[in-house]
Amino acid sequence: MNKGMVMFKLNEKNLLIFFLLLFMSSVGVVYFSMNEHAKQEANKRIETILDQHKALHSYVENIQKPVIYKLKSEGLLYDEFFDPKLLSFTYIARNIHQTYKEKKIKDNQESYSYKLASNNPRNPLNKAMPFEKEILDKFNSKEIKEYDAIVEEKSRKYYYKALPLSPNKLSCMKCHSTPDVAPQEMVKMYGDGGYGEKVGDIRAMISLKIPMTEIYKESTKQFFIITIMILVLLISFYILIVRITKQKRLLQDEMQKNIQKDAVIAQQSKMVALGEMIGNIAHQWRQPLSIMSTASSGIKLQKEMGVLTDKSLIETMDTITATAENMSKTIEDFRDFLQGDDSRIVFNLSEEIEKCLEIEDGIIKQNSINIIKSLDDAIYVNNLPHGLSQSVVNIINNAKDAMLNIKDEKNRLLFIETKQEEENISITFKDSGGGIAEDIIDKVFDPYFTTKHQSQGTGLGLHMTYQIVTENMHGKVSVSNINYTYNSKEYYGAIFTILLPNN
Repeated sequence: MNKGMVMFKLNEKNLLIFFLLLFMSSVGVVYFSMNEHAKQEANKRIETILDQHKALHSYVENIQKPVIYKLKSEGLLYDEFFDPKLLSFTYIARNIHQTYKEKKIKDNQESYSYKLASNNPRNPLNKAMPFEKEILDKFNSKEIKEYDAIVEEKSRKYYYKALPLSPNKLSCMKCHSTPDVAPQEMVKMYGDGGYGEKVGDIRAMISLKIPMTEIYKESTKQFFIITIMILVLLISFYILIVRITKQKRLLQDEMQKNIQKDAVIAQQSKMVALGEMIGNIAHQWRQPLSIMSTASSGIKLQKEMGVLTDKSLIETMDTITATAENMSKTIEDFRDFLQGDDSRIVFNLSEEIEKCLEIEDGIIKQNSINIIKSLDDAIYVNNLPHGLSQSVVNIINNAKDAMLNIKDEKNRLLFIETKQEEENISITFKDSGGGIAEDIIDKVFDPYFTTKHQSQGTGLGLHMTYQIVTENMHGKVSVSNINYTYNSKEYYGAIFTILLPNN
């Protein structure tokens, strides 16, 4: 008694540790995802600014300047005319961005920082800072095509992005080669700055910086919402499994005290199955948990190595989400089995048996049982689907136990066949477990009769199958031994037959 209680407490503690570790790893994945999402959101906002910037540049270069050059050629403007408000895109862009920035500040909104940084600017306001010069040099050496990073200034974080201007074309040389060929008014206005450029050089880069405060605030809100959802989900799973385990323990104690009561027998049988169910859950969750762990470790490693792409991140998050949904479905399947409705309905026999095989999939694979099916998909039964499921699971578990002593796993065979007969519908389960001794075969449906060790069975599974089929489903169940040949090899085992009314 005391030993059992110690084992129960130990199992509950280990279960709690497992869920805590799962929660912490899930929170870590979500936190990393939210940071990446925040960065992507900041990048989207900067891309919007850049699209507007490009549209402005296109207008100035392709519409505004050609009109002014045309006026010069027609003599309506003198040839040396130069006004930065009309002819300097750098001047125009800087002032438009400044106007927009001032409006956002007036509206109590976070603004952004724009600069056309150059190592050789005409206007000192555009002089590249040391870190900007380093980036611009990398653009010219073709080491990088663009640059972005999260930077911190005065305890505030910003998303910074730099993009190079197009390389100098021949037409750029009129204003950036030597002062003697440039418009004289521009020379008088700016002096000697901005000359000496060459065709093909990247003269300047767009330097944009956007604050992350609002974006992080929204991401933090989403992070807490998702974290709470994960916590609630894991707590629900934990409570469900703890309750099942506690219920199993309580009903095992009740079984010892009320061994002669038929009402308790039904509950005891269900609790015996719970051990198998929990084992199935553990088996079916092992691979999904491994997938989630591998996925989260993979994106962390890619991030540390600087090779993480948006596509890789999204695919990994989709994998984790799909795996979590599959784990959730597993819990739903087992819950439906344990809390099934006993109502009499019309159901497809093959589909119900397939559901039982899904429930037992973990045990079947873990013990290398080879299932050979011959199911008539056209058979429909008006009976108790949950009662049939319990009976089928009990028989499969019994066959599994009978075949554990077979060393060659290829010879662990279980044949399941359904047939439509005149008065009955038959379901047979034929195994290769060596059969049942003739002196005890008549006792296999008796309560508490078992040939297994006490730790492996209580002798209730087949008894409950007998009660369910005969009393609740108004059918018959029988067992016998059989010799048969499969793939040119002879086998000997037990065959269980369930007969249900054909109505």
